[in-house]
Amino acid sequence: METLDLKQSPITTIRRGSLELPKSVIKDASSTLRCLSRKIQPSSKPQKTVTLSPEVKPCTPKRSLIYNLHTAYLFAAKDIKTILIPQTLFGLINAYACTQEAKTHAPSTAVSLSDILHRTPITILWISLNLIPFCIDNQRQPGSIAEDAVNKPSRPLPAKRLTAEQARTWIFTLYTTAFIFSLCVGGTSMCLALMGLGWLYNDRQMSEHGWVTRNILTALGYAAFGVGALMVAMPTSLAESTISPKTWLWVLFLAGVIATTGHLTDMADLEGDKSRGRKTAPIVLGENLVTWTICLPVAVWSVLCPWFWEVSFLGFVLPVVVGKEIVSRLLTKRTAGGYKQTFRIWNLWVAVIYFLPLLGRKL
Repeated sequence: METLDLKQSPITTIRRGSLELPKSVIKDASSTLRCLSRKIQPSSKPQKTVTLSPEVKPCTPKRSLIYNLHTAYLFAAKDIKTILIPQTLFGLINAYACTQEAKTHAPSTAVSLSDILHRTPITILWISLNLIPFCIDNQRQPGSIAEDAVNKPSRPLPAKRLTAEQARTWIFTLYTTAFIFSLCVGGTSMCLALMGLGWLYNDRQMSEHGWVTRNILTALGYAAFGVGALMVAMPTSLAESTISPKTWLWVLFLAGVIATTGHLTDMADLEGDKSRGRKTAPIVLGENLVTWTICLPVAVWSVLCPWFWEVSFLGFVLPVVVGKEIVSRLLTKRTAGGYKQTFRIWNLWVAVIYFLPLLGRKL
């Protein structure tokens, strides 16, 4: 039998037994086979390797109660010492002071200290329900997420404990819960005020409009938390009108304390704020000048607040001694670690001032 050679040209016939194919058919077949042979030859060009990336799964954290409570704690952990504990003390102390003052005018309104202390859990819960959504709203901003991913990766959003969309749901749910809870236990007006301040501070980003604006918003926030805690700490049998005019004036004093000294918190992260282009007080005014903008108000408030309550000698000594320590450290301990420790002492100084109503009244 003859062999078919595609490379020979022309191909004439193929014999198999007595079968003879026409020349045109042989020509077409040889052309087809030649094309097929070219197609199945391996290519000399390097083949691209396609690597399939693993599927990116959305953030779907566990839904257990403990997991969610821990997530809420991580959002507000930094503010427990600066907001939750001090404002709880402010609410309880001033609620007792107000009720005792009201007793002199209406004996039927008298309540015992235990009546106030029994409302401590409710007061803590009210502050927490208003504080946590504010913290979530602050930390869900794109700039905050990027910053926390570097400096505070354990916070819920950079740690992928929940998504930004889930954070929005948390904010809405918690603020709604806080409002309903306030309708039941008191402090509704301050709850609404905190919602508005949170919108201005976070969503409108007015905290980035300069250190003065930021200090004013922070002071108003402290005042709203304090007054709200005061309203909740008072027994439900007493109306919010029980709050005396002097107590309202005292709230303005405390707002002034925060507005004029609160920028101490920016001293510890001076280099970090410079790298992020922020306009905090230490950057705008310079470290030397801003130090005096804190020292002088601390000295003034340390004397003015005890005078307001007409306290005894001990009432003057406590804020003056702690205030003196703040001033001394600001002038001598000018390091990041030194400023952080000074800020802790500042929180103690604020707590001492909160106790002055007890020292200024015969309760």
